[in-house]
Amino acid sequence: MVISRAASAAGVFEPEDLGILQRIFDQACKARGYARGSAEAEALAAEIVSLFGNGIVNEGALYTELGLNASKEKSSQRR
Repeated sequence: MVISRAASAAGVFEPEDLGILQRIFDQACKARGYARGSAEAEALAAEIVSLFGNGIVNEGALYTELGLNASKEKSSQRR
């Protein structure tokens, strides 16, 4: 998985961290229309992991940093 490769390259993450990163990555790819494995998705994964590694660990804050609407993204997950 793209996010797992980016996270592995960046260091050690807890399983719950990987869950957050994967969820945000999936929603951001969907919102931006990126295909998994594309160069754009790879760059997005690296950006998400970098933000997380730099202390932005709150899911809502990560959505905001990526220019996504956290409440809209989370509500689409429930459907």
